[in-house]
Amino acid sequence: SQILVRNFFRLIFGLKIFGEENMQFKESFIYASNHLSYTDALVVGCAINREVSFMAKKELFQNCLFAWLIRKYNAIPIDREEIDRKTLRLVVNKLESGDSIVMFPEGTRSQSGELGELKIGLGFIAMHAGASIVPVHVTGTNNLLGCFFRKKKLEVRIGPPIRITKKTVSKAMKKDYKVLNSMALAEMRMLKGEAET
Repeated sequence: SQILVRNFFRLIFGLKIFGEENMQFKESFIYASNHLSYTDALVVGCAINREVSFMAKKELFQNCLFAWLIRKYNAIPIDREEIDRKTLRLVVNKLESGDSIVMFPEGTRSQSGELGELKIGLGFIAMHAGASIVPVHVTGTNNLLGCFFRKKKLEVRIGPPIRITKKTVSKAMKKDYKVLNSMALAEMRMLKGEAET
């Protein structure tokens, strides 16, 4: 189904994927993407050549039918302000068992398209699981009609992994989460710059 979705977006909206060489590694990754629209999960997910789980804000699970649908796409509910122990354990277990996840660490959609600050949960989860972060930048999901007529481009750019090693995590390491977030944000901004050239 992932290939079908990818081919659909390529055919109908002209999807282009850059940085596929950065997906050759078979380890667990946290794919950290910017967030423009509700279709980001579909577009980013189909661009990644492996099965992934998605972290989605818990508010999306309030509608039973929609909650059932997004769970079918491996969505995991998360509180944007604070990660509870149960969710953290679930995500870390997935990463430690070899799975990969997609996060939209800005926590909300960007109306302007500019990258906002990343929620600390990205660095927090990465350090708990010892999982490398792969920066991702998506362009065009907020204007699919323009992409349909080829007036706008639909692109997913995937950067090289930011590798870390698993450490004993303490409250004193909050500054390390922030450093890791800053590194991811800098890479995402570089990908955004490439998309704009």
